[in-house]
Amino acid sequence: MDGLRLKVRLELSKPEIPLLFRNRFMSLLKSCSCGLYEGRKPRPFSFFLSFDGRLEGSTFKLKKPFATLYMSFLYRELALKVAGFLNEVENFPLDRRVSLRVISVEKQKSESIKSPDVVFKTLSPVIIESKEDKPVLPYCKDFQEEFNRLHEGIFRELGFDYSPVELDFDYWKKAVIKHTLRGFRQSAGKSLMFMTGFLGRFRVRGEPEVLNLLYLKGIGVRTGEGFGFVDIA
Repeated sequence: MDGLRLKVRLELSKPEIPLLFRNRFMSLLKSCSCGLYEGRKPRPFSFFLSFDGRLEGSTFKLKKPFATLYMSFLYRELALKVAGFLNEVENFPLDRRVSLRVISVEKQKSESIKSPDVVFKTLSPVIIESKEDKPVLPYCKDFQEEFNRLHEGIFRELGFDYSPVELDFDYWKKAVIKHTLRGFRQSAGKSLMFMTGFLGRFRVRGEPEVLNLLYLKGIGVRTGEGFGFVDIA
């Protein structure tokens, strides 16, 4: 496992970002010929968009027309391919009014977790779901069991071994996020879906190899849709 993180500086044509930005960044990444969204396997990466602004209606109004995209990958080779693609992005539409260009792409060496104990902080909401696709939050009595069941399945599909971890929360808060996907719009006949997850800071104890998997790939489901990006606190 030779993961890598990217820090991508963006300039916007206007100091605005649409509420449903995750969907647009997925469209951007799908246009990279790297197979990021091929098949139905879990995505071996996560991303998080950082910006300084506040939500007004269906738009985030920014203080300045800049944002930073952070990405984390299980595989270094895949990260380098995406970095090469992003370096060429000049005018990608976020909506009808706002487009972005990439100013720079910085490769950031990922932390290597050697201890069986690490504290993570969430940078984008984490979504843990039951077998019935229902949200499971940290206050649920079966949260830890569902967390381990979910990730065992995810990493088995990606070809990695997984052993159970233990979690203790310093703090957390519920997060409900408006999101959209083409498949959802076609099947449900609705434009918006509501995702329920959490933000917070928590300690994870387990095998260092497993902790590194969680750190590099992201935690929970839908990491390739802009959820589950964590950093070491």
